[in-house]
Amino acid sequence: MTDRPKGEGWWLASDGKWYPPHLQPGAPAPITRTPPQDQIPNGLTNALTTLVLSTCGFMLVSAFVSFWFAGVVRDLGIDFNDLTREPTNEELLYFGLIGLVGIAWIASGVVALVWIRRVSKAADARGAAGRRWGGGWFIGAWVVPFANIVLPRLMFAELERVFQVPYRGLPIDGEWRHYDRTVLLDVWWALYLGAAVGRVATFILSGGQAASAAQELAQTARWDAISSLFGAAAGLVFVVVVRRILTSSTRSAQA
Repeated sequence: MTDRPKGEGWWLASDGKWYPPHLQPGAPAPITRTPPQDQIPNGLTNALTTLVLSTCGFMLVSAFVSFWFAGVVRDLGIDFNDLTREPTNEELLYFGLIGLVGIAWIASGVVALVWIRRVSKAADARGAAGRRWGGGWFIGAWVVPFANIVLPRLMFAELERVFQVPYRGLPIDGEWRHYDRTVLLDVWWALYLGAAVGRVATFILSGGQAASAAQELAQTARWDAISSLFGAAAGLVFVVVVRRILTSSTRSAQA
């Protein structure tokens, strides 16, 4: 409100103050536009790709430092079983990067789950009939033991096929079944599993089999490095997969 009108449509109320047009009794409510439910939000996709690329960068640096640490750890001449000693600068760098990668990976994973859920809802809004991996599978596919070796790839393959179908506002029904997933999706999942195998090997192959604590830590650092390299490669391919699904969604809506 104000003591004087500021433009066309301003009206004088009984309290002697001037109010803007949209506050006049009986005026239509302002229109708030929300993204269509059948579209994938650009902002969310950009946030996901930025986080994943950042994580990939951390992983590459961590891989380099891990290989380096594996080479120098035996020369440090330190009793790694002595928990009362102060950690060395080499240890602080190595374990600090491992922790940073873990935090970045968790953040990327949370945003990825939000993105997958939003994409799955967009597929439902387009009327994709016969989907097997919708609903709560955006989380379940990753946490079901053993099945999580396959289900995430199947879920992404389904979404990739759905958004290739030309969409003109009418339900696409089962037409998405006539489209194929890309080979790139299989490359991403193979690299992802490679990173997971490397992480498991860190615990299985290094635990208790080395002649000394220094040798065990060196083996762990090497497997950390291998896992980080696979993880970085998987992340880069994942970004391409995500961007392709977004591009397919936009193109199919314009077809």
